[in-house]
Amino acid sequence: MYYSLAGMLFMMLGVYFALLVNFVTSVFWVWVAMDLSTIFLVPFLCCGMSLTGMYQWYKGSATYFVVQFMGSASVLYSGLLLWEPSFGGMGLMFLATGFILKLGLFPLHFWVPRAFVNFHYPGIYLTGVIQKFILILAMPFAEADMAEHVNELMVLSAVASVLYGPIAMFNCTNIKTFLSYSSVNNTGLLVICLSVSKSVFMFYAVCYSMSMLFLVLILSFCMSDTIKQMGATLPNFYFSGFLFMSLSFAGFPPLTDFCAKFVVVASCAEYLMWFCVMAVLASSVINLLVWIWFSVMIIRAMPVEDSFEPTFEDLITNFGCILWNVAGGMVLMLFY
Repeated sequence: MYYSLAGMLFMMLGVYFALLVNFVTSVFWVWVAMDLSTIFLVPFLCCGMSLTGMYQWYKGSATYFVVQFMGSASVLYSGLLLWEPSFGGMGLMFLATGFILKLGLFPLHFWVPRAFVNFHYPGIYLTGVIQKFILILAMPFAEADMAEHVNELMVLSAVASVLYGPIAMFNCTNIKTFLSYSSVNNTGLLVICLSVSKSVFMFYAVCYSMSMLFLVLILSFCMSDTIKQMGATLPNFYFSGFLFMSLSFAGFPPLTDFCAKFVVVASCAEYLMWFCVMAVLASSVINLLVWIWFSVMIIRAMPVEDSFEPTFEDLITNFGCILWNVAGGMVLMLFY
């Protein structure tokens, strides 16, 4: 219990300093806030909030710690270069590279699967969803006075991530590795959303965070390493919630994630960002095939009968998953 409370405290401090990044105006203080956020999140990722009995999180935390500090060092070095106007272009490049590395965008995504496979599910949700939202809002290309070529570099990295993520998901048998490449894909989508407007970004961020929350809750119950093991341990009771979640991530209308991606495509088309439109559409087709394959693998491994008796929390989770994807999607279609 002591480690659980300590972990929660460190988690809240990490999120607090990550939020602080969006309110500072100096590159130096951006670096300070990001480093403090990393320092306080590492104990949360390593603490005794054990859900599996394994202690592989230390390997993931070490990878996460080193990469995040490399990204922060790049941001700090960019601040030093920006002091000298003649090195302004190079400084902006280091600033963009630092954020691309910290967010795990292609081609600097190499650390994401290595870290995720050793994290617990709360750590995956925090580092792969919550913290990325905050860091994306602090990205330099959101500022109007940034150099055009830096903006293009970050958008290009986001587009590559949108296309690469679902392709890499096809080669995954480990669930956490599967989630890591899904995170790369959706991080790219979030960066594209921010390049359009903050309102589109916030809309997609809310939809994605809620969908991932329900998926992580279901996966936390199974506590399996591989997709086949998840199918063997997933109770029949959770099948309906999991099925609607998979169909939503696959992009079937009128479910919530279909509506979210439709808004992204429509917004990019409105701003004549046709390259992004084609990338998101191609990514959606690949995602459709990936999630159908994922669902079929789970269904084939599920037991015919099980003796699982759902608790009240299980009922709420499963019903909430169905309600979020079905009713949420219909409501979004009515208002868009």
